[in-house]
Amino acid sequence: MSPAKLKRHHQQLLVLRDRYRGSVNGLIDAVPDTLNSTGNETNLPTHPADRASEGLDAEMALLHAEEGLLEDVESALQRIQSGGYGRCIRCRAVIDETRLNAIPYTPHCIDCARQPDAE
Repeated sequence: MSPAKLKRHHQQLLVLRDRYRGSVNGLIDAVPDTLNSTGNETNLPTHPADRASEGLDAEMALLHAEEGLLEDVESALQRIQSGGYGRCIRCRAVIDETRLNAIPYTPHCIDCARQPDAE
């Protein structure tokens, strides 16, 4: 990969890292608000604990997903530092530039990503 392309991917990953960090921190900050929420979305009677639990479950699922993406981005940044970025971590093949443009943090080539046991 050319130094210019590597630099462009590095910049994209830094932007993504900042975005996901902000999102994760925002979700963490929102958890107390979700637990204390008293709003009704329907006219059906529900226990306040049920409403808080439903909101918390959704917030926690989103938080987990965002944390996973943040880990993927940080891993890609580490691969840039170690010289392994742009190569599949499974088969060591060069990852197609189109795939890296779409998913700059991908650790796998398309063939390995299609395998059911890919990370």
